[in-house]
Amino acid sequence: MARIYKRGQKWTFLVESGKTKDGKRVRTSKGGFKTRKDAQQAAYEYEINMLNKYNDVTITKVTLYDFMYNDWYPYHSKYIKASSGYTLLSHLKRINKYFGPEIKITKITTNDCLKFRSYLQNELKIRRSTSIVTFSYFKRIMNYAANKKNIISIDPAEKIFLEAQTNDERYSLFKLNIHKKFYIEESDLKIILEKIDSISKNDIRDYEKVMITKIMLNTGLRIGETLSLTWDDIDIENNTISVKKNIVCVKGEYVSQSPKTKSSLRDVSVSSKFMKELSEYRYLLYDFKQTRFTWDDSFNLVFPSLDKIKGGLPMRLNTYRKWLKTLLIDYPELDYIHPHIFRHTHASLLLQAGANVIDVAKRLGHSTSRITEAIYIHLTRKQDIGLADKIESVLK
Repeated sequence: MARIYKRGQKWTFLVESGKTKDGKRVRTSKGGFKTRKDAQQAAYEYEINMLNKYNDVTITKVTLYDFMYNDWYPYHSKYIKASSGYTLLSHLKRINKYFGPEIKITKITTNDCLKFRSYLQNELKIRRSTSIVTFSYFKRIMNYAANKKNIISIDPAEKIFLEAQTNDERYSLFKLNIHKKFYIEESDLKIILEKIDSISKNDIRDYEKVMITKIMLNTGLRIGETLSLTWDDIDIENNTISVKKNIVCVKGEYVSQSPKTKSSLRDVSVSSKFMKELSEYRYLLYDFKQTRFTWDDSFNLVFPSLDKIKGGLPMRLNTYRKWLKTLLIDYPELDYIHPHIFRHTHASLLLQAGANVIDVAKRLGHSTSRITEAIYIHLTRKQDIGLADKIESVLK
């Protein structure tokens, strides 16, 4: 452990760097630092470089690239969902892009870690939350190298953190997005409902997409949760829909995995009228299946692909996106509509109707009401402006 002390107007560090043959301690000191923090960082750097000299020669040849992809990733991927592996690889790609494939893991210093943090925070045009996740994975890799594999003696990233957004940064982001639409306005929603109500039930390909839209508006389910529903999840007697899983495609194979979070496991109630419409759709889907020569019913999906070859298999998200875009092609003012906005709209309609934010959070599968409040802050801001107008009219 280094000793940090002030000598005159400057700071100095003192480090024990070993012992002589007769057992006397060898100390190294260096001064001239303007602040205590600078001296601490320099001492930490010195200790890392000093201890790394004792690493095995073969270990020092290991690159960050090889260790990250051939050692840490196979180990870590055992503990995450299959679909999360693809997201993780995007973070590793970001790390590799900065450090390059040739740098030895033992050569990475605290200063390198600080520069990488600055690169993520200031140079890359990505969200702060994404930067934090990328840096946290980098810290895990270095921690694994130091404490599990003993490839490095000291973790150079141990005492470095990428801070969350400051209040000023949050406010700037809020001002930037204040005009962005997070839910569908009443007039726009009326247009969409009129469009989907005009679609005939006889056209099962279009009507299936109509029911996907309606189920998201009626339940607030995510699009991935909606496309993963099976008929076993539909309780007609109790008018509830259970969210139990997500079906994802990993390397060409369909895998059923747990939802996004533990709180995503939930039962969502719907009206008896909507459940009746869903039951009618089921009969139409059954009639359609009888006309197909090939149909894979192993998933028993509510909204399967109706493709000639892949009939019965999970529908691709892009299939629904394209249909939605085509549906609204004559309404350029609705170009902001995307699948997830139906979930936001469901919540905003409940909040405007006077529903408790905690109840809405549970219905959406949010772990806390804070997430719900953060996402729908634009709605509450609009309500606050309305209250201000009301009090002004009273005081006139």
